[in-house]
Amino acid sequence: MDNHTPEKHLNLTEDLSTENLIMEYGISISGSDGILFECRSISDDKTFVEKLAALLVQPDVSPVHYADIIEDAVSEQTLCI
Repeated sequence: MDNHTPEKHLNLTEDLSTENLIMEYGISISGSDGILFECRSISDDKTFVEKLAALLVQPDVSPVHYADIIEDAVSEQTLCI
């Protein structure tokens, strides 16, 4: 059994919303096969997106769950405002 976990490389994306001129942050995660996942304009809260990104690159988190994790985190953030 191979216990090797592929390395994930994380990049935050930055997009300037032309509608309201607010910087919005997203996540791009790549591996040896190229981009595994990308979700742009998650939030204008950079710290929130950085914490979310750190969660996603944990070795035990599969790319198939990224979208659900982001959706849940954004929903929780919205409820706390």
